Amino acid sequence: MVFGIIIKGLNNIHFSDWITFFFEFVPQILFMVSLFGYMIVTIFLKWATDWTGKEAPSLISNIISMSLNFGEIHDQPPLWNDRAQQEKLQQRLIQIAIITIPWMLLPKPLIKIWKLKHANEDHEQQHQYSEVENISPKFSENINLNFEFEEHHIPKPKKKAHPQNEEENMPSEIFVHQLIETIEFVLGGIANTASYLRLWALSLAHS
Repeated sequence: MVFGIIIKGLNNIHFSDWITFFFEFVPQILFMVSLFGYMIVTIFLKWATDWTGKEAPSLISNIISMSLNFGEIHDQPPLWNDRAQQEKLQQRLIQIAIITIPWMLLPKPLIKIWKLKHANEDHEQQHQYSEVENISPKFSENINLNFEFEEHHIPKPKKKAHPQNEEENMPSEIFVHQLIETIEFVLGGIANTASYLRLWALSLAHS
């Protein structure tokens, strides 16, 4: 899953899509590593520790408690001897994960809307300049009027939109698209991780 996000970041660099790189790739990789990357570290940490004569912590309960209690662990033994250090680390990771959600959601659509607004203003200014340049002397006024009438009424071929810019027709569509992307990533990260853990548990049960 992290490899897939890295491939997305490499595509953003290749196509010079820096808005998506800084406001989607960076928060997504931080979100994935701060939650599920930490979970993988705890799995290997528990596996490498000798728990003979000690109560081993439940990693599932630890992750749930970490998410619901803002990093604190209740009724669970710590993964290493320092409980306060573990809780402080988990609190920092939860803070990073929470910050990445508005980071993914807000800056990219706001920048797109700002660019779209300025592009429309530039287009209107160019249109006004072209109308001023089309003013002609009185003896050719009728010819110019006919030319302008035909020019405005002949349908011009539309430029083919870039696939990533098709949703940029309206500000509301830009926000809705980004909202769907953010929700899909967060829920997809949780669902995909649970699915992989289910397969891992099944392989362990068979072995």
